[in-house]
Amino acid sequence: MNLTRADIEITIASKGSLELINLSEMDLSGMELSSISFKNSDLRYVDFTGADLSGCDFFSANLGGANLTNANISSACFRQSDLRWSVLKSVNALNADFSEAGMLESDLSGGNFKGTNFTGTDLRRCILKNAIFSHANFEKSNIAMADFTDADLIDVNFKSSNQYRTIFS
Repeated sequence: MNLTRADIEITIASKGSLELINLSEMDLSGMELSSISFKNSDLRYVDFTGADLSGCDFFSANLGGANLTNANISSACFRQSDLRWSVLKSVNALNADFSEAGMLESDLSGGNFKGTNFTGTDLRRCILKNAIFSHANFEKSNIAMADFTDADLIDVNFKSSNQYRTIFS
């Protein structure tokens, strides 16, 4: 089933579900999608640029290569999601949950991740430059070879995280 942007808007207006749906490669940029459930959906290479995704549930969704630049993902749940090679530049991710997510080689530069949960998350080789991570939790995460250059790391929990060759300057 191939959905169009109009189909998505109708589904949202009727308070329908977007769970278990293949939306790969769709352009959903600038859309108001707050509090929608995308559980277990295929969202590979979706363009969410500037979209409002606050409070959305992406539990176990595949967002590999997705573009979330300038999106509002505050209080969104990405628990156990696949976000490898995704772009999250300049996102507003206050209190989001990325626990146990795979974020290998993603770009989180310039984003606001204050109070965000990255417990058990794979952030190997991620770009985290100039981002705000104050009060974030990276406990048991893999941040090997990640780049935190000029990031705000006030009161961040890195307990039991893999920091092999991680850049903190």
